[in-house]
Formats: sequence, C-alpha cells, structure tokens
Amino acid sequence: MKIEIEQLPFDTDWLVKLGTCVVRFRNKRQALVFVEQLQVRLDAPHNLPASYSETSKDCVPGTQGQDLH
Repeated sequence: MKIEIEQLPFDTDWLVKLGTCVVRFRNKRQALVFVEQLQVRLDAPHNLPASYSETSKDCVPGTQGQDLH
C-alpha cells in the first residue's frame, strides 16, 4: 500500500494519502504517528483461514452453521 504524507498549501494541516483514501491531520506529528501505527499493523502477521469456504458459514449472521453453498 502506497502511503503519502503532504502538507496542505497555505495551511498548517497535513494529509495522509492511502491510495484513494485521504485522512487530514492538524499537524505533521499526528500524521507521522498515524502512519507509523498503520505500518506496524500492516506489517504484523495475519492468520488467515486455510479456506474461505470452510469458515464462511460460521461468519454469516443468522445461518447457525447451515451450508450456504
């Protein structure tokens, strides 16, 4: 994911751009802290299910383990 930080022209606010998502901050320090925490979360190991179909019936509210396929 491409993450960019830039200061707004003629303003003290800063923008963090995450692809098409833009988040505005009041100062550079807040923007940098946000990006640092986001990067830690993106770099963290993520355990994904072996197969989506094995867990999908447990993830749909109201199905109570019914076969959805």
